[in-house]
Amino acid sequence: MKIKRTPIRLIRTLIVKERERRRQRSRTGFSLVLRIVAVALLIAFITSFLAMGLGVGLAAAGYAAITEGLPTPEDVQQISEQSFETTKIYDRHGNLIYEVIDPTAGDRHWMSFAELPDYITCGTVAMEDRTFWENPGINPRGLMRAFVNNLRGLPVQGGSSITQQVVKNSVIPLEQRYEQSYTRKLEEVLISLELTRLYEKEQILEWYLNTNFYGNLAYGIDAAARVYFGKSARDLTLSEAATLIAIPQSPLLNPFDRPESALSRRDLVIETMLLEGCINQQQANQALAERWDLASSTQRFDIQAPHFSMYVRRQLEERFGPELVAGGGLQVYTTLDLALQNQTQCVAQAYLRILSGEYPDEVIAEALNAGCQAAQYL
Repeated sequence: MKIKRTPIRLIRTLIVKERERRRQRSRTGFSLVLRIVAVALLIAFITSFLAMGLGVGLAAAGYAAITEGLPTPEDVQQISEQSFETTKIYDRHGNLIYEVIDPTAGDRHWMSFAELPDYITCGTVAMEDRTFWENPGINPRGLMRAFVNNLRGLPVQGGSSITQQVVKNSVIPLEQRYEQSYTRKLEEVLISLELTRLYEKEQILEWYLNTNFYGNLAYGIDAAARVYFGKSARDLTLSEAATLIAIPQSPLLNPFDRPESALSRRDLVIETMLLEGCINQQQANQALAERWDLASSTQRFDIQAPHFSMYVRRQLEERFGPELVAGGGLQVYTTLDLALQNQTQCVAQAYLRILSGEYPDEVIAEALNAGCQAAQYL
């Protein structure tokens, strides 16, 4: 399959146009500005309130209630491992036909910050949260942008800092992660501020890269490296790392499912890393010219009625999203009768053998011995 790459000059043009488009969109009406200013003041108040250590009365009690029980570094790692629960798909009689399992779960290695290649950490920050090393755990400009988009009825994207995403991935229950309530967002903001106060930025980035979702049942950068490239994250090339860095923003745009889109997004990550000083021009050129050597995407687990099961999985992902299907512990009961399906399949196979010229009595006898009782009607 031939895959076209986006020229590097075009990527620069797209970035400039995107920045200009965002500036144009920000010029809104007076009433909208007032609401934005109000929220900005609220965020500034919360940030300064916590930074100064002030807390009296109801505000202090509310803050303490939200941040009480904040996980320790060990707890966050345990939560990320224990909170993963597979989705199970059953037939109409309750027989398990497919368990959606991470194919590399047994090989996945929790990578410390020191083990992570510099281009993975720098590239991730460049794409996800450019102010990560300086911000207090939230990105006020990102929150403002998300708030404006929400008021204008546009998709709310890019408002969460890396720290907020860590909180969402490891602390917020899966079923609550996509709630659009301001209460849940405020909890996320407050916990993120406290997390930044208590822990080093390196620790937070380590959590993020080990708990993030990279599509195709891969949680964490090392699992993603094994799924897509058949190697540990520490052995990734710059091109391969850039490919993975792009996935969390749109997990369906990955090398297996959308190779052309994934390649264009890889190029965008490489160009962004160049602009942010993560790499030099020579490294960028070499990475852009590199061709993928993808691992096999063949399923590595048992599955009953595979075509039907994979159809059900695709329907679930379209309705609920791939992350919830991969680790949300769903129990799905379908209309399939597995026993009847197996009988139908074995009869069809036996009939095809007869049509191809094999002796009918021998084919039927073999099918009956294999448990295909329906073969007696051939």
